[in-house]
Amino acid sequence: MSSGQGAVKVIVLLAVIMPVLSGPWAGRTIHNHQACESITLHLGCLPGETLDISFANYGHIGTKNCGSPMPPGGCRAPDSLAIVRGMCQGRQQCSVPATNTVFGDPCQNVGKYLEVNYECKGSEDPCESNEHNSIDDIWRSAGHNSTGRAEAELLDDQGLAEGWYRFVSEAGGEMPTACVPVNSCGTRFPVWMDGTVPTVNQTQDVTGCINQGGCCDSTVNLKVKNCSTFLVYKLSPLPAAHPSAYCAGDRAPCPEGQGSPNGGFYPGCTDMFPKLRGAPTLNYQADQTESYFLCDFDGPTWSNITWVVEWLLDDTVILTEQMPGWVQTAYLDQADILLNTEVSCQVHGHFVGSNVTTVPDKSDPFYAGIVVGPQDLTVHEDGGPANFTVHSTIALNCDVMIVNNNGYLGRPDVLLDQCSLSFGTGSWGIDNPQTVTVWAIRDFQTDGDQYVQIDVIPSADCDVTPSGNTHGVLVTTIDQDTSEAHASGDPHYITFDRRRYDWYGVGDFVVHRSKDRPFEVHSRVWRCWDVSCNCGVAVREGDDVITIDMCDGPFGRTAPAVRLTSQKEPAKGMRVTRSRSGRNFKVSLPSGAEVRTDAFNWGMNLHVKVPSDDFGATEGLFGTFDHDSCNDLRTRDGVISNDPNAFSWSWRIPAGQSLFDSLPDPADTAGQAMTSRYDGSVLCACTTNGPNCGDPNTVPTFRNDFDIDITDTLVQRRARG
Repeated sequence: MSSGQGAVKVIVLLAVIMPVLSGPWAGRTIHNHQACESITLHLGCLPGETLDISFANYGHIGTKNCGSPMPPGGCRAPDSLAIVRGMCQGRQQCSVPATNTVFGDPCQNVGKYLEVNYECKGSEDPCESNEHNSIDDIWRSAGHNSTGRAEAELLDDQGLAEGWYRFVSEAGGEMPTACVPVNSCGTRFPVWMDGTVPTVNQTQDVTGCINQGGCCDSTVNLKVKNCSTFLVYKLSPLPAAHPSAYCAGDRAPCPEGQGSPNGGFYPGCTDMFPKLRGAPTLNYQADQTESYFLCDFDGPTWSNITWVVEWLLDDTVILTEQMPGWVQTAYLDQADILLNTEVSCQVHGHFVGSNVTTVPDKSDPFYAGIVVGPQDLTVHEDGGPANFTVHSTIALNCDVMIVNNNGYLGRPDVLLDQCSLSFGTGSWGIDNPQTVTVWAIRDFQTDGDQYVQIDVIPSADCDVTPSGNTHGVLVTTIDQDTSEAHASGDPHYITFDRRRYDWYGVGDFVVHRSKDRPFEVHSRVWRCWDVSCNCGVAVREGDDVITIDMCDGPFGRTAPAVRLTSQKEPAKGMRVTRSRSGRNFKVSLPSGAEVRTDAFNWGMNLHVKVPSDDFGATEGLFGTFDHDSCNDLRTRDGVISNDPNAFSWSWRIPAGQSLFDSLPDPADTAGQAMTSRYDGSVLCACTTNGPNCGDPNTVPTFRNDFDIDITDTLVQRRARG
C-alpha cells in the first residue's frame, strides 16, 4: 500500500515507565511516550484502568532528537496538554497524531516530536480506608432528641462535600431505614434511608428522605455499599433552607455534661462525676533549655478524683496521662509533636473506683509550625521583586530551608535573597516574621509564564519531627519578550525577528543600536578569502565601552584582544567573561543585554541578545525587534529596503568614528545611565541541591561554559595603560 503526500504513520510505542521513589508522587508510576513528527502516538492502559494525562508537549525541548537540534530556548505548542487531554483523558486507550494539523507549528523548519506523560488509574473501592471519610458524631443518633437546641447548635449538612462516608461513632454506624421524627439526630429535619442494605461487596442506589413533618417531604439520591463489617454511604450536600443532617445509629447519648458507665449513652446517665469549670487552656513556653506545652484546667481538687488528660495532634490522641485531683497542669515536651500540626488537650475526670466520667472538655487548638504568606506571588521578568513572610509559632533549634524547584528545562526561574531562616529562642512567634524577597530571572527564553513552587521546610537535624504538611508559595513568573540575533561565518545574518540574509561588505558597521537608551554594538568586518568575516565587535552601554578585536594583524594569525576602552568605573552588573578554551567571550550588561563572540582563525561569530526594554526600538544590521520580519531591512534613513546590499551599506560607519576608534559622549544625564534591575543584593538559586548565591547578574543565559570572569583584569590593564 502506497502512502500519499501528508499521510501519517501509525506506530504503537512501549512506554518508558518511571516509578517515583520519593516526594509527594512516591509510589506512582509515570509512563512516558514520545513520537517524532508525522507519527501517531498510541497510549493505553490495562482493562479496567483509564488514562490520566499529566504532561504533554508538541515541539522540541531537548528530550528527543528527531533529526534537528533544539532551537534556542526550545519550542512548545501552547495548547499541547489541553489537546491531548481532550482526546485521551479518562479513556482506556487513544491515538494522537504528532502533526502540525493537530497542534499547530510552534517552530518552523525544526524536527518536532510529541511527548506525553500519563498514569493508568484503576477503579476506586470506597471500602478502602483512603477512599472514604469517617464521621464520628454521637449526636447523629436517631435516639437523640434535639428539641430546644439553639439554631446555631444544630447539625447542618448543607456544606458537606459529596463523597463516600463511614459513620463510626458509638451511637451506631448505619443510617436508619424507617422514618425518624423531626428534631432528631442533632438537627431540625433528619435524613433517613428509604431502601435496604445490599449484600456483601455490593453497591445499591437508595433514597435519602428528609423529614420536614411528613416523613419524606423531599429526597436526595444516595448510594450504599456493604463492606462486610461496615457500611459506607455516598452522601451529597443537603438543601440550605433549614438545618438538616444525615442520621446514623440509634443509641441515645447522655445530655451534654453527663456520663454513664456504658460510654456516655442511656441508660445510666448521671452528673455524679467531677466537672471542670470551663474548657482547658493551652499555652506554649520556650527558653534556652527547653520547649513545652502547658495544659491548665480548673476543677475540684479532692483526693478521690482522677483527671485524665489526652494530648492530640490534628484531633488524633498521641498521649494519655492520669493525675490526682490536686494536679491540674499537664506538660507535653515539644519533641513529642509533629511540625505543622494543631496541638490540643482534652480533660475529663472520674471518682476513684468509678468508671462514670465526663464528656471530655477540649482546649482551643494551637498551631505548632511554620506560617507562610501570602501563598501566591506574581513577579515579572522585567520588573521588581515581590516579598513573602515566614514565621514559626514555636522555637526551632534548626534552620528552616527555602527550596524552589529547578524550573523549566532544569534552570531556575526565580532568585531569592536567602535560602535559610532561623527561628530559635527569641526569634519565633507571630511578632517575629522574616521577609524573603523573590526576583524573576530574565532568562532570555520565550517560554511563556512559569509557575515555581517555593517550599519552606525544616532541615534534617530539627528537634521537631516533620509531619509531611509543607507550606510554601506558588510564584508565577510573567514572561517578557526577548530575542537573539546572529552574524556567523562569511557572514550569514539572522535578525532579531528571524529574517536571514547574506552580505559581504568590509568596514565598520552598526549591527545593533537602541533608539531609547545608550546601547549599541558595532562590528568590524575584514576580507577573508573571497568573502568577508567579522573580526571584531565593540559594545557600548551607558559609559561602558568594551572591544573584542582580532583585526590587528595578518589574516589567520591573530587572537582576540579584549579591552575596556571607557575611562569611568564600570557600571554595577557589567561583566566580561570567557570560556576555559579562550575562544568564547561574553559581555553581560546591567540592562540584561548580552553580546557573545566565538573566535576562529579566520575571524569570529557574533551573537547579541536584547531584553524586552528594546522591543520596537532597535535598528542596524540586526533589524527591528518587533516580531515583524518584513521591516527588518530598514536603512539608516528609515526606508524599508528589499536589497540586503543597499540596506547593509547604509549602516557603514565612516572611518575613525566607530566605537573601535573613538569614545561616545558621556551618558551621565538624567535618565540615560543604565543600572542593573536588581537592587544590589546578593541573590540565590535555592535548589534541592543546595543554595547557589552570588551576583544576580552572573546567572548564565547562554549555553556555553563562561566561568572565568576577566572584568577586574581589564580594569587593572586599563589602569596600567
